[in-house]
This record gives sequence, structure tokens and C-alpha cells, in this order.
Amino acid sequence: MFETEIKRGAAYLDRVDPEWVKKIDLDLLSINDPKDCVVGQVFGDFWEWMGYYTSWETVHEHGFAAENGDHPQLTKEWKEFIRERQSEQA
Repeated sequence: MFETEIKRGAAYLDRVDPEWVKKIDLDLLSINDPKDCVVGQVFGDFWEWMGYYTSWETVHEHGFAAENGDHPQLTKEWKEFIRERQSEQA
């Protein structure tokens, strides 16, 4: 459902912080939490990052937020993607 957005988000993160995937704690990961979402875990806080670097359109295009109650699904898909990335780097 969010494969394209997650790939776009991961490519962005790869550019700005190649070590980002090592910073993610999958047990804490929750797209709906500003500290425990992907951006929050990499940069410290979603809202601070959002205020300096991007727009809502960009956030959605990169899979960093979801609309219409899709946060659980987006979290699940990010976890699957990151788990695979982390196992590749182990």
C-alpha cells in the first residue's frame, strides 16, 4: 500500500544520513508518535524536522505520515522495510 512512499522516504534518508537504519528501534517505531516515528528516531523530533525541512506534501510523499487512520499500516510496512534493511547490514 505504501511501498512507493517508503522507498522514496528511504532514499531521502540514505542521502541525508546513510546510517539512519541503525538508529531505528523497531520495538518503539510508531508513525503516529513524533519521537518514535522514523523521522523522530533519526532526527530527534518529527515536528522540529518538519518545521525546518519540509511540507506536508513531502511528508506524505515520503511515507513519513499517513492520512485517514492508515498509521498502523504505514508503521507495519516501515517495520518490514527496516527489518529487511537491518538484516542486510548485519
